[in-house]
Amino acid sequence: MKKGKSIDENGFETYRDCKFFCECVTEYLGSEIDPEGRYSLNPKGIYKVYRPKSEIEKPDFIESLNSKPVLDDHCIIGNVDGLVSPDKKKPVGVLSEVKVVGNELHGRIDVWSPSMISKIHNGKVELSLSSGCGFVPR
Repeated sequence: MKKGKSIDENGFETYRDCKFFCECVTEYLGSEIDPEGRYSLNPKGIYKVYRPKSEIEKPDFIESLNSKPVLDDHCIIGNVDGLVSPDKKKPVGVLSEVKVVGNELHGRIDVWSPSMISKIHNGKVELSLSSGCGFVPR
């Protein structure tokens, strides 16, 4: 994540060309995919989810990611019922300049939180975009 790092006059750190999405298969718990029980998944079961390039490279999806808050750990935040309020889970930075690079999405992450900057300096490499997605059963 330290690729293209710079520090501004406020002490905020910017990381350019960070990979954060890619075409891949990822494992999720049933409770992460189906918290409402619509698909009758075992909440503790592990399910493989394919994220195709055709979905991550859609212009609307890319634009939806710009200016999204970045969190330390994964949690879906928002101002609607069923999501965690941003007041309860403070963002540590923001994502911008999202672009497709091969089978991946890259972007700029600006980190404001001193504790998060310290964690990154001590080896943390994964942050969360605090957003959810739709799953299509096959």
